Amino acid sequence: MYERPDVPKDNPNRNKIAVVVIMLVAVGLFVLGSTLWRLANVHSALGSGEVERALAAATVSDEAAQQLADAAGATRTGDDVECVLFAIVASKDSSELSGLCVASIDGTQGTARLIRLRTDALVAAGDASSSLAQLYADKGLAGLASALASASSVPMDHAVIMTQEGWDTFLEVAAQGSSALKRSATKLMDGIVKSDLDAAGLLDVAQRALSMGVSADDITDAGVADDQTLDVVGLARLVGVLA
Repeated sequence: MYERPDVPKDNPNRNKIAVVVIMLVAVGLFVLGSTLWRLANVHSALGSGEVERALAAATVSDEAAQQLADAAGATRTGDDVECVLFAIVASKDSSELSGLCVASIDGTQGTARLIRLRTDALVAAGDASSSLAQLYADKGLAGLASALASASSVPMDHAVIMTQEGWDTFLEVAAQGSSALKRSATKLMDGIVKSDLDAAGLLDVAQRALSMGVSADDITDAGVADDQTLDVVGLARLVGVLA
């Protein structure tokens, strides 16, 4: 009996094939949705208005900066210095400060430095002194940045709150040089809790710092006095605003 070639024929495997196709589509949609969700969460942590407002409140007047220089017998350099505050926490939902660093990029001198601050170091906060860790726990990034700016006349231009794991990744990448940044960008972004910088801004700051000599093996420690008070004049000198 003649059968027309354009008449569809029953395929005993047709149902199985349809099920497989549906499953593949479902898996693809799930992967796509998970990826978009992860990227949305990562980018919501970047360009944070909350961090930007916290930094905007931590200003340094010329008068206060000159008073600090005069009291220390130092000179204001007038260099174009950009500072990035790295607040390191145990996890993304933690308010406990486990580490604190300042990356200083001196555009005038073409140098950069990574400075580590002890979290138990004391700074003036109003009429009393408080540790940097306690300031962060009580008042968050705004309180921390304001106290540092007021005490040392070093304003923080940008800030990054990172998990300890994210910070360790940053140091690992820093040891490999600036060329490793883009390869590790996604991993680095995953460790960020909040920052006023967007992804491009973060990579730009990191690349400039690394190209100017910042090294994971050469971190400078900010000094403290015998009473555990932060050496604010020493910090201003390390950053490059005082000489």
